Amino acid sequence: MESMKKSLPYIAIISVVLIWGFAYLAIKNSLEYCTPGFLIFARSSIASVILFFVCIKRFKKINKKDLLLSLFTGVCVSIGYILQTNGLEYETTAMVSFLENIYLVIVPFITWLITKKCPSIPSFIAAFLAIIGVILISIPTGVFSSPSNAIGVILCIAAGVAFGINISFSGSLQREKDPILYTFFQMVVLMVVSLAYTLISERTLPTINPRFVVNILYVAIPSTAIAWLLRNYAQNNLSSITMSIILPFASVLATIVSIVIGETKIDPFFIIGCVVLLVAALFESIIEVILNKLKEKGA
Repeated sequence: MESMKKSLPYIAIISVVLIWGFAYLAIKNSLEYCTPGFLIFARSSIASVILFFVCIKRFKKINKKDLLLSLFTGVCVSIGYILQTNGLEYETTAMVSFLENIYLVIVPFITWLITKKCPSIPSFIAAFLAIIGVILISIPTGVFSSPSNAIGVILCIAAGVAFGINISFSGSLQREKDPILYTFFQMVVLMVVSLAYTLISERTLPTINPRFVVNILYVAIPSTAIAWLLRNYAQNNLSSITMSIILPFASVLATIVSIVIGETKIDPFFIIGCVVLLVAALFESIIEVILNKLKEKGA
């Protein structure tokens, strides 16, 4: 029973990888029938309603600090989703998923600003590898031939930065908080921000049909409500190293799906860039695991 309890956070985060690996395709399919802002509003609204009923008996645990943290990280998530969803209008699901992995590289540097603790040498090496990976992965899109071609890449990287800020603050301050309540308030903030964004910048109504409904339900329920619950639960119970080793494989799955359906063509620069970005995302965590093992043997 104890071993099963210890394995639950791992099962949770692996489930998130599987859900998010297919989510990019569902988001891109949904964008054929609606605007980015409406898609984010719809997914967050449905997720908020579901989480509200899950949280009914937990509202007594609410305090001011939890609300303020949820507000700040919720805004970061909102910015990340708005940039990510707009980026999917310019780039393939494979490109977006790998470029977003930049957040795993920048987390140590954002945490540096929070804790005043300088990142390790492996962090700087990972950041350098990430820059090389971004350059390689961008070559097949012709990003250097025209400023307009760079929009998708810039949006994806900016989304990664927003998600990185969210992870840094969540990892530093969330650990003792109720992950279900925390997720609910993040989704409420996402709903409000995305509604404001939609009303201000978008005027197009969605085209409702069965394909759109199926995709939006997948994005809202498994990919948002369930996946964020599982992710925050795992983050409360696993180290940041473990999280950063497992999460990038959602990009691998998204790329496989993108290639299988014919959306992404196998290009040498793209494949090499993906590998370099994956190495960058995993580099610091793997080095830290190795160093910890060596210390244990030395002791």
